[in-house]
This record gives sequence, structure tokens and C-alpha cells, in this order.
Amino acid sequence: MAPTKVGQTYAISFVNDAFPDIKYKGLATFNGETDGFERPDGSYETWYGFNIDRFTDGHTVFFADEDILCEVNKTS
Repeated sequence: MAPTKVGQTYAISFVNDAFPDIKYKGLATFNGETDGFERPDGSYETWYGFNIDRFTDGHTVFFADEDILCEVNKTS
């Protein structure tokens, strides 16, 4: 799914098929950044930028829409 709300938390499930050790399953907050690339067939794959709470270095992590499972309502 494509995220729609900046600042909203989403459940992520990502595994890199080429490098299975590169994976993330957990929560992330959509920060509004986007990136992507044109596929060989001419379609465009959009990647969405997220912040992950346990990464405090300020870097954005990008996920494709198939990695984004759903919105999550966090409660304290």
C-alpha cells in the first residue's frame, strides 16, 4: 500500500530477495520523502521514505508499496 499521511506509523515487512539478510519487519513513520526508478517496461516504481525509531542517525529508509502492510495506531 502507498502511505498517505506524513507522520503516520505503518507496519513494514521487507526482505531483499537477492540478499535475504537485508530485511526489516516492524514499525516506521512516513516522513513524506519519495524516490524510485523507471522499470524496463516503462512503468515507475515509487519508494516511500520512513524514519525508524531505533535508528537515531536521521537517515531515511525507503520501502516500496508492497513492503508497507498497513497504518498502525500507536498507543503509549
